[in-house]
This record gives sequence, C-alpha cells and structure tokens, in this order.
Amino acid sequence: MIRNDGQHTITDAIWIWTGIKEDGQRIPMSARLAVGGKPGDFLVAAPSFPLTQLLMQRAKQPGAQVSGLQAMATEVQSILARYTTVEASLDVVVLNNEMAVGPDHFGLIE
Repeated sequence: MIRNDGQHTITDAIWIWTGIKEDGQRIPMSARLAVGGKPGDFLVAAPSFPLTQLLMQRAKQPGAQVSGLQAMATEVQSILARYTTVEASLDVVVLNNEMAVGPDHFGLIE
C-alpha cells in the first residue's frame, strides 16, 4: 500500500512481484494497477488483479463489507504458498503531469 502525498494524481503504478522457490529459482509475477490516485488517496496492490480491486474498494470504504474478499485472499495465499519467499517492489509511478518516478524495469515508459 502506498499513499499519494504529492500534489499530482497518480495515473499509473506498477508493482513487480517475484516468487522465490526453495531451490532459489525466481519466478517473475507482476501486478499493474491503473488508477486515478488523487493526492491523499491510498493505492493497494496484490499479486492478483481481482484481489487488488477488492483491496482498493476496502481502502476507499474501510467499514464496508466487501463481498468475496476472504475467498480471494485465501486463493492468492494458496498460490503464494508454492514459494518460500515473495518479493514485492514498486517499479514505476506515473503522474498526471507526465512525470515518471522509479526504475521502470517493467518497461511501461517504453
């Protein structure tokens, strides 16, 4: 989860997820979230886009019941259980003034 503490709206944000197996093999995963993250908004990412959507809904309405959240979290947890470690990193953030921040390993700017 990140919070937009800047003056500009976040138009795109990409997190890179990597699963690491017991033998050290690294399996690339990615979660891309295109949003209108206004200043003060929270952005949430998960290794699954449907889970990301549910978590974003929950972040926008903290007290609201979010249908399917527990089931989706359980499903993603079973997928991630194949790995001994899961790394997540924020790769790039694009602002509405066309500025991009981050290393952009994913290649969004290309």
